[in-house]
Amino acid sequence: ERAALARALSGQAHGPFQVDILAKIATAATTVERAAAAAAIASNPLPAHLPTAVGLLATREARTDARRTLIAIGTSAVAHLARALADTDQPEGVRIHIPAVLAELPTEETADILGQQLLTAGSGVVRYRALRALNRLHGNAPTVRLPRRALKEAVRDVVRTGFILMDWAMLLAEGARADH
Repeated sequence: ERAALARALSGQAHGPFQVDILAKIATAATTVERAAAAAAIASNPLPAHLPTAVGLLATREARTDARRTLIAIGTSAVAHLARALADTDQPEGVRIHIPAVLAELPTEETADILGQQLLTAGSGVVRYRALRALNRLHGNAPTVRLPRRALKEAVRDVVRTGFILMDWAMLLAEGARADH
């Protein structure tokens, strides 16, 4: 069974062969197998496990170990996480969990990555998670400079959208009154 194989690899040194095996198990159909793969890579967090750990963020049962792996890899994981977060082909179930991981790696670079998502993420959920992650990052590391320009632009966009929606609501209400 694949879950048993993943458990057997837990705590052992991982070379290219083990990394490949765990990557295959991590894409298995069952959450038990994915969780076992996540636990195995968390026991030996290597940069070679980055793609697997990022993919496992989408699986609730594997998420804690996947996050632990990414955080343990540290700042060398940041570029990979940034690319995955910006990649709109990446499943949203993965992308929405990346900001929380970045918040655990508090640097100006991660703050800038999160700030950029406030402006460019097509998904409102990803933007919201990026904003929450910036708040957490600032709470954990208040000396890290926040991306003020991105925050101001994001607030301006939200206010502008709010006024547009209010205008539409008033137009609809006027149209409804005119119909009666």
